[in-house]
Amino acid sequence: MPPPVVTMTSNGGTQLVKPLTYRTRDMGPADQIVIYDYDGNGQPFELYRGMRAEQLLARVANAGIIDFDRAELRADDANWDEFAALVRAAWPNKCLSEIARTEPGVYKAEGRITCRFTSRYYRAIAKIAFHHFLVHSRRGMRGDESVFAPIRRFIVQGRNPAALFDVPRSRFAVPFRQLPFGKALTPSRWCHILAACEAGTEIVGYVHLFAGPGCLRRPHHIRLGALDQRIALPTPVFGHVYEYDTEQPTTGYAGRVFPASLTRVR
Repeated sequence: MPPPVVTMTSNGGTQLVKPLTYRTRDMGPADQIVIYDYDGNGQPFELYRGMRAEQLLARVANAGIIDFDRAELRADDANWDEFAALVRAAWPNKCLSEIARTEPGVYKAEGRITCRFTSRYYRAIAKIAFHHFLVHSRRGMRGDESVFAPIRRFIVQGRNPAALFDVPRSRFAVPFRQLPFGKALTPSRWCHILAACEAGTEIVGYVHLFAGPGCLRRPHHIRLGALDQRIALPTPVFGHVYEYDTEQPTTGYAGRVFPASLTRVR
């Protein structure tokens, strides 16, 4: 899926920002051009070193912008001359303005993170759940059985996710939740949580990605297939936590995996 777009409001307008590599919960400005229509509404577009004028024109056209009033360049001093020349080459007859420079420092600003989900996102989630089940199930299934035809078809073709996502009868629950006064109960370390249930008449997968400090994300239940075997297993429900290390990895591994503690709730 396309990467998230992070914007913040500053100097009376909206600009693109990017997470800082050394402080991922803080943002820094991105090199960009903000294009304003004749009503004064601005839309930012990120600029890259080596970008060509035709690439910038295509990106703006793909956003549905045919004509505009003016363009505003916001760029690092080291890249200013290159990007100013790029914008003038793309629109030689448009007015290019520069906003007032902001003094270096740390500032608080209102922000927004926009995520766009495509069918590829849900196909990847389904594949993660499917592979986790096949690896850890004790039924000896390989994945090419006929009961898995719908989930295989969805992973390959990406059609009709509503028939498979968040509709199963068996459900998993985690203790993460919103608390009063703007606080939340979340894991202290970043992790992924995968689980599966094959206790009833259908196989259900559970995928909860990027659970971490202060982050409440929506998990997914995926209907993987219908059981045609009347075999009772001693452990028909299982799960695993994939936990990230807090420090920069030095051994080639980024964390550890351990079985999740599961309790049946009626």
